[in-house]
Amino acid sequence: MAKQDKPDIEETEPIAERLDATFQAEAPGSDVTAEQLAADDDDPTSWLQYNKGYKQRGYSPAARITPENADELTSEFTLTLGGAQQTPIVVPSGEGEDPVMYVPEGQNVTALNARTGDVYWTHKHELVYEPNIVRNQRGLTVWQDKIIYTASDLRLIALNRYTGEELWRTHAVSERQKELMEPSTERLTNSGAPLVYDGVILKGQSGEGGNWSAFMAFDAETGEKLWDYNVIPPEYWIDETWRFGDGAPWTTPSVDPQSGTVFFTTGNPSPQINGVVRPGPNKHSDSLVAVDIETGEEKWTHQFTAHDWWDYDAYLSHVFDMEIDGETRRVVGAKDKTGWTYVVDAETGRLLRRSEPHGQQGAQLPMFALPPASEEEAKEQAPTAMGATDWHPSGYSPETGLYYVDSNDDFWAPYYNPDWEFRPDSLDHSVGGTKAFPIPSEYAERATRVSAIDPDSGEVVWTQSYEAAPFQFAGGNTPTGGNVVFSGASTGTFRVMNAETGEILHEREWNSMRTAPITWDVPSENKQYVAATGGSSEGTVLEVFSVEAEMTEETETPAETETATEEPTEAATETDAATDTATATDAEETTSTEGPGFGAAAAATGVAGAAAAAKKRSDSDDESDEE
Repeated sequence: MAKQDKPDIEETEPIAERLDATFQAEAPGSDVTAEQLAADDDDPTSWLQYNKGYKQRGYSPAARITPENADELTSEFTLTLGGAQQTPIVVPSGEGEDPVMYVPEGQNVTALNARTGDVYWTHKHELVYEPNIVRNQRGLTVWQDKIIYTASDLRLIALNRYTGEELWRTHAVSERQKELMEPSTERLTNSGAPLVYDGVILKGQSGEGGNWSAFMAFDAETGEKLWDYNVIPPEYWIDETWRFGDGAPWTTPSVDPQSGTVFFTTGNPSPQINGVVRPGPNKHSDSLVAVDIETGEEKWTHQFTAHDWWDYDAYLSHVFDMEIDGETRRVVGAKDKTGWTYVVDAETGRLLRRSEPHGQQGAQLPMFALPPASEEEAKEQAPTAMGATDWHPSGYSPETGLYYVDSNDDFWAPYYNPDWEFRPDSLDHSVGGTKAFPIPSEYAERATRVSAIDPDSGEVVWTQSYEAAPFQFAGGNTPTGGNVVFSGASTGTFRVMNAETGEILHEREWNSMRTAPITWDVPSENKQYVAATGGSSEGTVLEVFSVEAEMTEETETPAETETATEEPTEAATETDAATDTATATDAEETTSTEGPGFGAAAAATGVAGAAAAAKKRSDSDDESDEE
């Protein structure tokens, strides 16, 4: 795909005239280079991208905090912020200068001293329009002298990282969206953090029903759009159903520098829980997509759940190497709301492994049973739209070779309206006339835990539970080179755990954690720092902790673990019908055509094929109410 002839850059007024901004001091440091960004995965002193590094493994090689001293964690400072669900980044400075932390706050960005909490500046963005859906800005990134972030009004914004001054701003929509729909609507927004690779900004969109979403690339220097990829392909959807197909790529992508490929996941099709009006597999929804970074051309796609009736979004991807059949392969790990994690071949898109279930699957209704068409017939079902695993950042440790993911037991009782019709002026397409009972009293307290998963065998190696509570979820997990995992839960518990065993090494009652902590090392102080954000009655709280410890010997960055492997088990290779794969070729969908929504009957109604596939999945996967 060629560059746009004319950059879609918006003219901006001087910051002092347009923004409610504060400037107290210029942030220290120097421009962040492509070499620094490339080294971020293996640098213990930095955290430059949302889930750290191009590969988005959520892992830091910082090794000063260990099982032996984790209980010495002490608070450095606390700061009350705006926004929610945000993950900061930390940029190291030069000799004698403190690192700088950048924190997204809703539509705003604050720069502060990462050691003391002293604020350098705050940039406040005025929304061009206010979307009637989620307004969480979960992260940001850095390139040379710029902090780059997205706002809820689909603006992609670059700030001077030293002063907070706006450098450029662009409307981040695809050409097809501009031509065929009004992008500045209530149904499209930004929430996921962008990622920068070699001067190219890579980002998706968030959305609710009544739209189709896009993934895009921009020049980090100018804001010029380089290419766009419209997620929903009209030629593979029945009639005009693609126009409300959704499939938003709403979480941060990952990159394989070896092949120049960007990987991103997509969300559910729309309407959310009413597949009658969108027969067929609903191609590219609930999928992992691989695209060439330079051209925007699709390499392959892999759909985890075809013809989704349950809001089983896929999200987050992680790039790592794994030994398969005696050969080291580059793979992509991903998860979705079903409570499974997946390993996919990075070159072909072929599914290699699927884990054991690590969240509740099935209740009174099996996991893949269609919701009934009346309130009277509604029964408890799991997972819910909250997911047996939710969007919170996961971590993969090359030291232990384990995945660390959140796992939830959650129930609802959905039903749908069979007479629902699409109306462009309605927000009801997010659920398609569907309603869900509140969870019954016996399920009112939601169990949540951290699960450590062997991506090769799919085995859940250990779990560590949090106290059950209503609407509880784990806030994400950060493994480190010190053999610990930082984690937390929404009800206010912060933990440090042994990465190999799950033993709780340090625990404190804290704030409602909604995302994973970050960590970085400062060798000149002999300190490793940890930053966590969480909700409180006063707003979102940022707290930074540390442990001071001498390093007895130079710690080298561990190589990715290469473990022996066996042939895939039947459970791992015969996935649910929506993930039954064959060898992929470039630009080829790797989903089986035996999944729900396929065939003449399904094309006519959208129900018969889904019901048959749900039965097939239930028979082959041996769903159970047990973990």
